[in-house]
Amino acid sequence: MKIFQIPGVIISDKSMANGARRFTVETQESITPELLQRLITMEGQLGWFSFAVRQIEAADLLNLPEPDRSKYDQGKTPAQRLRAVIYLLFKEKGGEDKDFPAYYDKAMETLISQVKSKLE
Repeated sequence: MKIFQIPGVIISDKSMANGARRFTVETQESITPELLQRLITMEGQLGWFSFAVRQIEAADLLNLPEPDRSKYDQGKTPAQRLRAVIYLLFKEKGGEDKDFPAYYDKAMETLISQVKSKLE
């Protein structure tokens, strides 16, 4: 797969609970449907984020080490990871721990309904 590259600006940066960073990037040009599709297919995948104040050339990317996947999934199952993400969303909305079980059940029912609606 080719590398996805588009001009953009990092407009915000946030520290996450696990020590990671969350960046918000704003593109400087419209994204074609083809580029958008390529970007969407990369969602949720571990990879490299590169940024330069000039176009990145192939030679810039030679011999990059493999990402440390152990830091990414921390041995969690997909279901455990989903629960953790739902919990983070719940906390960002100001939820209290005692209310999380009900919030989690409602979030899961919403996701289940969305998947079921796609069945024929």
